[in-house]
Amino acid sequence: RPTWMSITQQRITYKDTAYRVQVNLMDILDINVEKKYVRCEPLVTVQRLVEALTPQGWTVPIVPEIGDLTVGGLVMGGGIESTSHKYGLWQNICLKYELVLADGTLTTCSRDENSDLFYAIPWSYGTLGFLTSVDIMIIPFKPYIKLVYEPTYSLQETMEVFARETKKDQAKLEVVDENDNDSVEGIMYTKDKAVIMTGTFVDTYESGKLNRMGLWFKPWFYKYVETFLKKGRRVEYIPTVGFLFRHNKPFYWLTHIWVPFGHNILFRYLFGWLLPYNFGLLKKIREACVPEEATNNFVLQDFGLPLRHLKKGMEFYHEEVEVYPVWLCPAKAMDTGPVHALKDESNDPIHVDIGLYGYSPKENFQPQEALKNMEETLGRDLEKDD
Repeated sequence: RPTWMSITQQRITYKDTAYRVQVNLMDILDINVEKKYVRCEPLVTVQRLVEALTPQGWTVPIVPEIGDLTVGGLVMGGGIESTSHKYGLWQNICLKYELVLADGTLTTCSRDENSDLFYAIPWSYGTLGFLTSVDIMIIPFKPYIKLVYEPTYSLQETMEVFARETKKDQAKLEVVDENDNDSVEGIMYTKDKAVIMTGTFVDTYESGKLNRMGLWFKPWFYKYVETFLKKGRRVEYIPTVGFLFRHNKPFYWLTHIWVPFGHNILFRYLFGWLLPYNFGLLKKIREACVPEEATNNFVLQDFGLPLRHLKKGMEFYHEEVEVYPVWLCPAKAMDTGPVHALKDESNDPIHVDIGLYGYSPKENFQPQEALKNMEETLGRDLEKDD
């Protein structure tokens, strides 16, 4: 897989001197509804997986919002989504891996077979073997989601509402409760203004409350959500597939960097069907045409913090980076064996992914130094608090 196709802003160079093997492992191999799993190859994209499963009445429990993300990338690099407070991270819905080891051996691993390898693969970035297929849990698909938009107007209120929704039934770390919220996420527009969204997948919708968000001319999701800061709390129903890829067209809030007029209502009606643009292509154009100094104040980074430290983390990020909007996505700490457990010594049941995507308004901003400072200083301060 060429490095320009990777969903990252990094200039990846380690493959330049590597021996390259051309592969096209992009097939869905089996959908087993009796045992409730789908088997697919690593280059299958999230969007293709959803398109194959939903007509048969199934879906995967965690659907990252960017359709071009691949199964292999999510396994090797980690994956999170607004249902992660219920199901954990992407590796928590993976049942079995098949891979080729460095000596050429083809092997499989699961929680019960070669479990040490199974638990070591997530976040290994391909260093342990060449992934050839993955068995992923599937669940029944429901056609709509009932979504509640709840605006907040102070950092403290944001933390309280977000914690209230993510702490439901927190003692049941290994149990998926059908009564839990199916989706929880937040978008912070400033340090003091945010909208927290809570969703439940349903079979029908209330008349007059359906929003067909997936249509080409619809407002970009983050722009639409921002309107609830003035409208107040609202409830609506959204077709599930449109909701799953709600961040796809605006690439959260980064598409406007390449297409500043993209959210214009006329552009959306005439050319909205062109979105989402292929991120890999945009990345290749940027690397070829945009001087590196033009992106020196650009940040594309996710941080994970225990829920109890979220407020302090947001205060620190505001002072250090001040990039908005900020994405908040909670994840339940499921059992992931001896390595890579999303837990710390306190066994906090919820961690939160903080997504910082965009340009910092800080003068003389140096992203590399800022990120190091956030990792070292904030990490040290949080250890003292514990």
